[in-house]
Amino acid sequence: MFSYVSDAVYNVTNWARKEEIKEPEAELDTVSDPFRKSIEENMQEIYFESRDGINIKMLVLKGGPKCMLLCSPLGFEDISIFYPLIHHFGSEYTYVNWNYRGLFDSDMPKRNRKISIRDHAEDAAQVIIAAGFESATVVGYSMGVQVSLELCLIEPQLVDSMVLINGAHGGIFSTAFQPLIKLPFIGNISEWLIDEMLKRNPQKVMDFVVRVLTSSPIEKALHKVGKYGGSKMLHDISGEGFINDWIKMYFGGLAKAQINSTNYCRLFQELNAHSVKHLLNEIHHPTLLIAGRFDYLTPYYHMIAMHERMPNSKLIIDNWSTHLSLLENPDLCVNSADEFLSENQKTKSFVSKHIRRSSTCFEMEQATGENSAAAIKL
Repeated sequence: MFSYVSDAVYNVTNWARKEEIKEPEAELDTVSDPFRKSIEENMQEIYFESRDGINIKMLVLKGGPKCMLLCSPLGFEDISIFYPLIHHFGSEYTYVNWNYRGLFDSDMPKRNRKISIRDHAEDAAQVIIAAGFESATVVGYSMGVQVSLELCLIEPQLVDSMVLINGAHGGIFSTAFQPLIKLPFIGNISEWLIDEMLKRNPQKVMDFVVRVLTSSPIEKALHKVGKYGGSKMLHDISGEGFINDWIKMYFGGLAKAQINSTNYCRLFQELNAHSVKHLLNEIHHPTLLIAGRFDYLTPYYHMIAMHERMPNSKLIIDNWSTHLSLLENPDLCVNSADEFLSENQKTKSFVSKHIRRSSTCFEMEQATGENSAAAIKL
């Protein structure tokens, strides 16, 4: 059946290429333009060599003396998904982000096995240090949640606290498209779909999606959805056309190169293969968990399981959002993060006993604080 779908995609895509699609004239948004222009003017692009010799692109938005590491959702090339947080916290933090290895402007390693979640977490550790910081507040969104959890387990001394939004502890295919309860066989369909895309040409699919979603009727409809359905915060930050902007950035970036669309599918497989559920009780860092009740990709019960196992976690469930809680209800997410981080900063009651672990093996134990003299290496 998938072959028929693939052929249809190919035919419609070729037809779309022959049609001249006129781009709507850009409207000047006098409210959001200064914010976005400020980010563009102050953003630094830095390349560094990873531990295994590949070039990683890092984005640094200079601000205050504290570091906020932004671990992106799969498929995001820039930091626009985090605009509500950046707009709120302003110069309190320096914001650091990077392109995941194998995507966009970061190199692809020689072996596919080297784009595992563990590898991305090790890159994250290097990113913090390369940006000139000893530790960071880590914000993970979707795929970034699993990268953040893995980072916290393998290099806990680099993590001050975490804010995790719309993500899972692993095994995402088993719960995908089951927002309220787990259903039989649905997980197998998600796995089958990704496998079939990889056997064929995922770039064709992405190209087709871009051309459909950026066609004039749909673009106008999505603009109206953003105009009348978006929050005031999003309008102030990104303008009324924020949905179209993100669609072009997201699917456009994946469609512009075969390696991007292929590794996009492979990384879904890596997210499914990865799990730290059995080690969540080892994470003692203060952690805010934000879930959407109708999250169809990483259902909210992942966050419930994480909260039950992570001793210093706080859980917030937005009863009306899906997988885009930070965009659908930015006020809730931003205010919750502000309250959580401020309270954590005031109390400073967290005395860490870092235990370096990975999702597959015990590595070493390193005690800090009062027990630092008794550090044990195994």
